[in-house]
Amino acid sequence: MYNLAINFKEYKKDKNNIHDNVFYMTISKRNKIILLLLAGILNGIAYNYFIFWLSWFSLIPFFLSINNEKPKTSFLYGFSTGIIVSIFLATWIIGTTQRFTGSGIEIGIVILVLSILYFSFWWGFFAYLFNKFTNTKSKASYHLQVLFGAALWTLLEFIRGSISWYHYIIAHTQTPAPIMIQISSITGVWGISFFIVLVNLYLYYAIITKEKKYLYTSLALFGSYILFNAILMNLDSDKGKAVKFALLQENIDAETRWMPETGDSLANIYAQLAEEAAKANPDFIIWSEDAIPWAFSTDDDLLKMVLSKTVKTGATHLLGVMYPIGNNKYTNSVLLVEANGRITGRYEKQTLIPIAEKPLLDLKWLKLEFFRSGLNENLEMGNKRPLLQSKGITFGTMICNESLIPINFDNSNVNILLSLSNDAWFEGTMLPYHHFYISVLRAVENNKYFVINSNRGFSGIINDKGIITAKKYSKKAEIITGFAYPIRGNTFYSKFGNVPVITLFFLIIIIFVKKIGKNK
Repeated sequence: MYNLAINFKEYKKDKNNIHDNVFYMTISKRNKIILLLLAGILNGIAYNYFIFWLSWFSLIPFFLSINNEKPKTSFLYGFSTGIIVSIFLATWIIGTTQRFTGSGIEIGIVILVLSILYFSFWWGFFAYLFNKFTNTKSKASYHLQVLFGAALWTLLEFIRGSISWYHYIIAHTQTPAPIMIQISSITGVWGISFFIVLVNLYLYYAIITKEKKYLYTSLALFGSYILFNAILMNLDSDKGKAVKFALLQENIDAETRWMPETGDSLANIYAQLAEEAAKANPDFIIWSEDAIPWAFSTDDDLLKMVLSKTVKTGATHLLGVMYPIGNNKYTNSVLLVEANGRITGRYEKQTLIPIAEKPLLDLKWLKLEFFRSGLNENLEMGNKRPLLQSKGITFGTMICNESLIPINFDNSNVNILLSLSNDAWFEGTMLPYHHFYISVLRAVENNKYFVINSNRGFSGIINDKGIITAKKYSKKAEIITGFAYPIRGNTFYSKFGNVPVITLFFLIIIIFVKKIGKNK
């Protein structure tokens, strides 16, 4: 078995050394390659399968691989690690692109390669900056170096998430464990990422210095983090009366949904689901994204048929439609339709997916051609976020990928979150799983119940603490029923958003860089 040997050498006691009993590591190039491969595999597994405990030490091999390397070499090692992580995360792109366009795999391969290069760049960029400003021989204290590294990592995640659709961040790995994500009600997801990297860095410094105080610090931080989250998790919310939901799960494949000749079969599926939903006597009936995949009109026969089967329940419907706005243009919308058929609200999707729903960088040629020409080619972005209200409930509404993005609903009237989606395009991949579990963070950030209905994806209800109270993934038509409680008030995050925590990270970086400059 190959021996991953690591040698330690003690620093000479001279005027340039401000650390006591400091050791540094000499790791061979061969060993560093093994370490970066290990880092890529561990983080790829943690990111792809959301193994929350793995993330708390998966970055250690990555930091060891760039230890005491020059910035340019660090970039190369970081970039290489990012490629391995991306391979775990991005392989879904080929099949999805092929289904969406109805063409060969060539376009999917190009997008896959570009996505891998893009994501890997950020790993390399972090490694470059981290080793440019900090190393084991630096005069800055290790504690300040750790704060700098964690703040830098999180800030780069924030920037990447702000300019692209590629939203994978290390905080997402924690969503299967609600006790690990409660801090997001204060800091958003960025506080979670910060603490994960902080603990990884202290463990890394414990290894390279052979000083137990850094190990104890990492354990103390981890324990304090769990304790603080436990306290937040046990705080009471101002809940209203339970509201019953019925989710209509048509669960048809992506291609069939958009074919005009399948309209009758789609109507039959909804007729059956409507009858089942009526038996549950819900307050609200939730359809999926683009449930009516043709240009919507107020006298739509499918809608009338479903309403006729549920009118006696008095249930309000929220359904996804392609809503015409004139000039042969449409918005991906959610309509709020009362039991009597009156439309009282409409939400338009605010964040279109680059390349798929809108051109990348506003270049028309950087957009995929939909396999069914028509509606999807003429999508427009919504220009406002109206609140959908009925029966004393105010919904904070999202469509599809919008639930992947940190959103602070700062309007105190919002008391339940809602997302409609169509994950059929990603069938057979991990994307439906990712989509649902990343959405858990939106519930905790805003301290609201979150109702999610996705065609051929995971659907269900998540409570205000991130605990899943109903969840199902199925390929057959059925309904899901469950209760959600309206919750009044805002969290710190829903009120102030990303500004406070991102500002703090900026300040940490500025203070560190200035201190380094003075020491020089």
